[in-house]
Amino acid sequence: MRTYIILMIFCFEMEQFINVGDWGNQYLYLRRKLDYTLEQFTVYTIVMGFIGISAQYITVPLFSAKFKLRDSTIVLIDIAGCFVQTILLCLAYAEWMIYLGMFIAFLDATSYAMIRCMISKNVRPDEVGKLLSVVGAMQAFIPMISSPIFSLIYRSTVDTLPETYLIVLAVCFVIDWIVLLIIDRGLRGVEKKRAAVAKDLEERAQEKLMEEEGEEEKMHLEESAMMHVETKS
Repeated sequence: MRTYIILMIFCFEMEQFINVGDWGNQYLYLRRKLDYTLEQFTVYTIVMGFIGISAQYITVPLFSAKFKLRDSTIVLIDIAGCFVQTILLCLAYAEWMIYLGMFIAFLDATSYAMIRCMISKNVRPDEVGKLLSVVGAMQAFIPMISSPIFSLIYRSTVDTLPETYLIVLAVCFVIDWIVLLIIDRGLRGVEKKRAAVAKDLEERAQEKLMEEEGEEEKMHLEESAMMHVETKS
């Protein structure tokens, strides 16, 4: 389980790395690619905010409660949608493609909360605060790494292939998705083992209870027989 916790932390920090790199250059990219104005980008971010709030408070609870999807499954859907959005941004030649990508990646705003929830569910209650503090401290340092890297990539390729930073983001999404898939499969295996152990313990407890009940019944019959003999004598 420790390995999966470390992988969850990796995915959490990778999400921060990707988001900082994306937002640091997205306006510049859209302005160059589609002649986006600041007003258009403001509308874009407002719509994205509404979609994020709806996903956080409506879609995720619906997926969890109604469709019984695991947290890791929801994050996998999220990362896949973000990958498709990144590809659409690379190929975009009209504004509708930008909004299409936004709607496909409608779970984008839920990544942090879902991965944090996965971490808290798989550690002991007395360790949740300590672990999330470490995760938060690491998260604070990510922009110091991500922002300069993606800024350098964008400045170096803006005249030849401005989509380069998006290609790097797409590769990061693929890595993140693969790691999350490993976590998902691993947690399913752990849960199956726990269920098997719990079932075995329950069966043993039932067998022990039946043995005790059998012994009590046997003693009761013996006592009844002795009382019957005494009565005859």
